[in-house]
Amino acid sequence: MQVSLIQILLNKAAEKGKLDARFYSIVDKDYDGPELVESISQYSWNIYHIENYLLQPRFIREVLKKISLKQEYLSETEIENKLRECGKKTIENILEIQLNRWIHSHLIKCINLVFNPQLDLIQGFSQAMERSLNNIE
Repeated sequence: MQVSLIQILLNKAAEKGKLDARFYSIVDKDYDGPELVESISQYSWNIYHIENYLLQPRFIREVLKKISLKQEYLSETEIENKLRECGKKTIENILEIQLNRWIHSHLIKCINLVFNPQLDLIQGFSQAMERSLNNIE
C-alpha cells in the first residue's frame, strides 16, 4: 500500500478519535509513489535508501565488535574504505534506475493521445501521435 494513502487513512482515524496517536511517514529517493508534498507529518529524505543514514563507520565498528569472536577489528577508516568500495560497485545500478525513472516520467508527460472525437480513429490517433512526437523532440 502506498505511503501517502496509509498516512491519509491513519490521520483520518486519529481525527475521528479512533486512534490516540500522531503518525509520521518518511520516504527516500527510491519511493515510487506519487510525489509527496512535505508536511509536518510527511517527509521525503534526500538519500536513495534510508538505511544509508545508518552506514556510519563508528556504529558498524561497534556492531562488529559485539558480534565478532575475534579480538582484531577493522578501524573506522578501514570500514569507511570498504563502504566506499561497495558504493562504487552499486553506483552504476543506482544511476541506471534514476535515469530510467527520469526519462520515463518526461516521456509520459509528452504523450497526449486525446483527439477530437469527430475524427475517425486512424486520423485522430495519427494526429495525437504526431503531436506527442513533437512534444518529445
